[in-house]
Amino acid sequence: MAGCHPSSARRVTELLRRIIPSAHYWLFSFVLLLCATASTNAQITITLPRGNWYQPGQYLSVTITGAASTSQLRLEADGALPTIIDHPAPLLTTQLLVVDAHLSNLHIIQGDSVTPYPQPLRPDTTSHATTAPGPAGALTSEYAYHPIFGWKPVWPSAVRWNILALTISLAALLIAASLIPHRQLALSLIIVLIAAATILAAFLPSIYPPIASAQGAVLATLDNDRWQLDRWSFQTSRRTQSAALIWQDQTYPIFFSRQHRQALNMQLLARSDGQPLAFTYHLPASGSVVFFTRTTLSPTAIPLTQPLSSLSPTPRLRDLIWNLYHQPITATFDQPAGDRQQWLGGNQIGRLEP
Repeated sequence: MAGCHPSSARRVTELLRRIIPSAHYWLFSFVLLLCATASTNAQITITLPRGNWYQPGQYLSVTITGAASTSQLRLEADGALPTIIDHPAPLLTTQLLVVDAHLSNLHIIQGDSVTPYPQPLRPDTTSHATTAPGPAGALTSEYAYHPIFGWKPVWPSAVRWNILALTISLAALLIAASLIPHRQLALSLIIVLIAAATILAAFLPSIYPPIASAQGAVLATLDNDRWQLDRWSFQTSRRTQSAALIWQDQTYPIFFSRQHRQALNMQLLARSDGQPLAFTYHLPASGSVVFFTRTTLSPTAIPLTQPLSSLSPTPRLRDLIWNLYHQPITATFDQPAGDRQQWLGGNQIGRLEP
């Protein structure tokens, strides 16, 4: 029945209308409708531009043809983050991030239809040695989380100023209330002010974003014409909260463990043409997540706000650099202009080329 075509089904239906009774006609029509639906679903195909090979910790390009544009498409595999595409184009190429050493069961879910990739996937064990220092993808050790062990992020400056203003206002009102000659009225006002302050203290944190973010950076020279800039992003949440991070090329989430990855329930959202848009995930209370984004730049494009200095490196990044980059810190640099997140330090490693 998978070989039936919708136009053939209509011609056979007209023939059946003439030669069989009405009850049987509806039965056969229903069967032919299922045949046509199965034929439509079977048109979805999965193609891997690089063949059946994948690299653990890296993105896998996947080409999809024949998807219906009226419903959401979900690209999944055991050992990868799912990629979600709303209203997919008939032909698209998207990315699937492999986050485990083993990848299997690659398939597409759209509506009630499941389309598996028909061939086994094989890890690419070929050496991809590179002169680039630092982590090579999403499979990185727990040292990526060392900078935020015991991290207690401070409230944003706007929150601190509002709290200070409310505290001063409350103190002034309490002093004014205590100066009222009528003791019963003064006591009533003081009780009302204390109750209002208690309600504000409980409500104020809920009106500000619960997710705190911090940034750090590692700069390394690859050769005379190329520099490598790794931007590290650390997030933690004061309460359970859904979150997102805009996707950039060579952006990788780092997971502390498989259980940590499952608890975050991270997905990669993509446009209808397959271009990734953002990571979405679920941060539990006091939970955290780490991302890093790698960029290769020319020396003139390095986004430094001032020349490199010989200041002491940030203690929070020292263990990460030593264990993931295996190169000494030679200089530090300030936070990029316009970045308002908490800054954990910028560090240049290796030897600065003249």
